[in-house]
Amino acid sequence: MSLKDVNWRLVFTGTFGVGLALTLIILCFRVGVTPQEHSLNLAIMVVGTTVGWLLGILVSPYDQSEQKRFSSVTRAVSAFVSGYLAAKLDALINAVVAPDLILNPLPGFRALVFLGAALLAAIGTFAYRKYGH
Repeated sequence: MSLKDVNWRLVFTGTFGVGLALTLIILCFRVGVTPQEHSLNLAIMVVGTTVGWLLGILVSPYDQSEQKRFSSVTRAVSAFVSGYLAAKLDALINAVVAPDLILNPLPGFRALVFLGAALLAAIGTFAYRKYGH
């Protein structure tokens, strides 16, 4: 395999993604005091990664057959998000900006590690499925 045959999009995405994931893992052990807090940080990261992986698969179907199946799932999820979650959005925003949460860095970190892991997994999955074959 020559350098001309290398898929540089995947190499860059994979390298950057692994670096950021390792950073998140290290931070999971730096934020919190007890082993239980560290374990919960990692569990939240794992859940975020799983959600991102699923989203990455849904937005990058391999073929028309997958696209048809994913389209019905996407519609159902969209209906849920626009209905139920939109109704709860006000309460969620109030909870996120509450002084108890803002002044305590642990919940804020956990929200960010979930979001960061989800985005990393979604981008990595999308890049692999789109450019890897």
